[in-house]
Amino acid sequence: MKYFLSLYILLLGAPAIGCIAEPSSTIALEPKKFLEKYEIVFFGKIISFEEVGEDHQIVTFEVQKSFKGPPEDYFMVENKITSTCSGWIDQRISHYYVFGNDSGSPKVIQISNFSSFVPAPMAKEYGMELQ
Repeated sequence: MKYFLSLYILLLGAPAIGCIAEPSSTIALEPKKFLEKYEIVFFGKIISFEEVGEDHQIVTFEVQKSFKGPPEDYFMVENKITSTCSGWIDQRISHYYVFGNDSGSPKVIQISNFSSFVPAPMAKEYGMELQ
């Protein structure tokens, strides 16, 4: 009986467990690993910002430096908050490193389930470097 009670408590608590580490800091510590993982990687400046709903953002970035993917002058980033490892792009911070995948639409990339972006101040704080 104790076994089943312990198992029940463990399983009940499982959904409440979030990310072990904040996703942006994880990327900032190991950027080369994430450069390999994603199809499109760039450093950009926010030029438009829209909250589509309480769990969806569309942010357009002017690409200032491309590290991987097609050479575009801008990308629209769809950020869907779908898990505890998802996070919001903060429009008060103008520059980000963005790691994403092709959405199938031109100049639109999608990130979800994991906040695959790093604010420029955090990148500087962690000494993040990409080539």
